[in-house]
Amino acid sequence: MSDVTIDQFLHDLGSRSPAPGGGAVAGMAAALATATGLMVTAWSRGGSDLAEYEGELEELSDHLQEQLQVAQRLTDEDARAYSHLSTMMKIPSSKRDPHAWGDAVKQAIDVPMNVVKLSERVLSRLQWMVGKSNRHLASDLGVAAVMAEAAARCAAWNVRANLPLLQDQAHAATIETELAATIEGVRQGAAAVEASCSS
Repeated sequence: MSDVTIDQFLHDLGSRSPAPGGGAVAGMAAALATATGLMVTAWSRGGSDLAEYEGELEELSDHLQEQLQVAQRLTDEDARAYSHLSTMMKIPSSKRDPHAWGDAVKQAIDVPMNVVKLSERVLSRLQWMVGKSNRHLASDLGVAAVMAEAAARCAAWNVRANLPLLQDQAHAATIETELAATIEGVRQGAAAVEASCSS
């Protein structure tokens, strides 16, 4: 997806092609949240008023740059995972290779779950930035937090859509418990950033 223009991505998303779909939207939202956070760090470094945080802001910028690359990779991986699962679902269950099917289901769950976890990591960094970043970009920091929450919640839809496909439903319940706790933490984190940026 990183080699596709925005126009092409939107065109493909709005078509009847199996991918990109909602999972790619979640990955793109995570990338947008991360890039917006990067912008805030870029405008927060080099000034005398935030000099005491310069070193931490530099480390944060490097971390967010790494997370941006991860988000782009996950967007690609989601499109592939969905396409693979979609192809496997067209094969009658009696003729499916059980190992290949299990791998396809696992990947379709793992990739969006990784988007949820990435969004959680990014949001934790955004929370740290409150009061330690350029106050003129408070609205941008708020936007980044909202986008991180949106990315996590969008990705959660894709995790939950595929959990019923797992053969081990006890494992599915464990994933759901972890997912619910993470999403609640993300909601609270985003709300905290928004409240701080609005005051």
